[in-house]
Formats: sequence, structure tokens, C-alpha cells
Amino acid sequence: SLIWATTNTLKNFAQCRYRQKKRMALEMRNTCERCQTALAPDGDAYICSYECTFCRDCTQEMQHVCPNCGGELKQRPQRTSQGKKT
Repeated sequence: SLIWATTNTLKNFAQCRYRQKKRMALEMRNTCERCQTALAPDGDAYICSYECTFCRDCTQEMQHVCPNCGGELKQRPQRTSQGKKT
């Protein structure tokens, strides 16, 4: 019925808005965990799913495999200079 569909849509919208407020941003660590090289927030860095963070050279030497968890290292997204959204 139309009433059920409207109620369900509003409920889904409310749940979606709640989830958006609980989202957490990446930590964006500023040093390589292996060689301690400084990493800029908008620079080239690699992370695993646990956010272990490495520079490009160390990542290549480790063949894109995290030494902590064994997961794949992927290029970290770059944070814009506009700051976080509220």
C-alpha cells in the first residue's frame, strides 16, 4: 500500500542519515611505518584495510603486501585542502 511504502521510505532515509553521521574518516598518518619518511596528506602513500601506512618505495620493496596483516597495500586516497565536511 501507499502508506506502507511511504513509511518504509522514510524509515530507510532516517537510517541512511544516521549511518552518514557515524562515518569515520581515514586517519591519514603522516609517516611511513617502515622507514619513517614524512607523508603529506595529499601525497603518495599506500595503506592496507587496517590503515597501516607506507611510502611508495617501501610498498614496492614489500611487493604491495602489508607486513603486519598480510593484506594488499593500495594507494591511499588524497584529502582535499577544503577540510572535512559536516
